Amino acid sequence: EVKNKLFAIVAHDLRNILASLKGMLYLIRESDLSGKELQTLSVHLKVSIQQNSNIMENILVWARQQMEGITTDIKPLRVKPLVDKLLDSYLFPARQKGVTLANKVFPDIEVLADDDMLELVLRNLLSNSLKFSGETDCITVSAISKEDHVLFSVEDTGIGIPEAQKKTIFQSSTQTQRGTNNERGSGLGLNLCKEFIEKQQGSIHFESEEGKGTTFYFTLPKANQQSKPDRHMEYINIKSDE
Repeated sequence: EVKNKLFAIVAHDLRNILASLKGMLYLIRESDLSGKELQTLSVHLKVSIQQNSNIMENILVWARQQMEGITTDIKPLRVKPLVDKLLDSYLFPARQKGVTLANKVFPDIEVLADDDMLELVLRNLLSNSLKFSGETDCITVSAISKEDHVLFSVEDTGIGIPEAQKKTIFQSSTQTQRGTNNERGSGLGLNLCKEFIEKQQGSIHFESEEGKGTTFYFTLPKANQQSKPDRHMEYINIKSDE
């Protein structure tokens, strides 16, 4: 079953992305392009390579989990630096789509988590939000300290999730909805998010309305029990047009 899934993803997703990259490289090599045309193609190349990298990372992590199992390394982890790093990595594709990114995580928020797992979860949720957002939309990452856990949210003002897909959103599937710029996905991202959050003693759910956006919520155990619950969060914005 794992092999069949991997072959299906390679056939449906990676092959098409690589074919697109090959076509763009052929144009650069064989055509007499202007500077502006080269710049436009280079933007598409970078975005396509990022999509390919994200899909490949999900495939490798998922396959390893299915075939070998994945161990967790739970330790205290500050959240804001990780979110800053991830938002920085998405700043370029966000700028190309006219999407604003915002970090609303207070500096002292600390969780008990596996840093690689938490990074994969946040990266997939951010990637999904960007995939289904467009011009003038905003993606906001927040974290609120509760009594014994931290409640995370990744909120976007994009196109939302169709009603027919909501019941199976966390299942691994090769049939994925195309993004606002026709972006593809492997169908593994949200499945991995659910499994990895649950491995860290957390839970995940979402709220979405077509045409108004989607918010994914997940919890993780809190590390710094001294933090006051439900404290006010400061806004730190990263604007896509800067």
